[in-house]
Amino acid sequence: MDQLVNYSGLLLIVSGVVGFISSKLIVNRLRYLAEIFSFILLIIFLLLRWNEYIRKMDVNLFLSLPVSSFYEVSVFFVIVSLSIIAFFKKRIPDEGLFSVITDFILGSVLLLLNLFGFSSESKLFLPSLKSYWLIAHVVLSFIAYSMFFTASVLSLMSLIKKNIQKERVGLILKIITKGLIVFFIGAIVFGAIWAEYSWGRFWAWDPKETWAFITLCVYS
Repeated sequence: MDQLVNYSGLLLIVSGVVGFISSKLIVNRLRYLAEIFSFILLIIFLLLRWNEYIRKMDVNLFLSLPVSSFYEVSVFFVIVSLSIIAFFKKRIPDEGLFSVITDFILGSVLLLLNLFGFSSESKLFLPSLKSYWLIAHVVLSFIAYSMFFTASVLSLMSLIKKNIQKERVGLILKIITKGLIVFFIGAIVFGAIWAEYSWGRFWAWDPKETWAFITLCVYS
């Protein structure tokens, strides 16, 4: 199944490189098709892994969401990011450059998973991970991460082009604000509830919790 991820990453990188070289209408259409096909490959990977977990773990559909390894959450991050980007794309000035940068970065993330040897093998959830709070915590956290990623690329574009438009700044602030709300609910609140459910304490200032709090403060 990891070949699906490799092909998806390759398609996104090719889309980004081709978009950087040319901005002709037919090239943009081909890039759009490459992005869609890449997204479909990732969805197929997610569904295949999800079905595998349902069979092996003997739990319901929601509790078997494949987010138990770094490999899986990275794929999930790219899927969510592509969805968030598609949602905001029409509102973005210089949408072509934005797509080129995001395609290249997200494609690189997928290819680097295998380049650095991250295992793509399925890992069954530990008992503490079989929780609705965990799934809500992970899903909302990665939606927030994807919104922060989108805002960061928009900010990078402003630095590259050296013309910070009011429209772009307003969009960046809007995306960060919405992402911050989602992050607070999903990462902080739901994460604390899951910790209480699994380990009997809401907060222990471990590295993950500490950096989640620092992230919240920085974006605030």
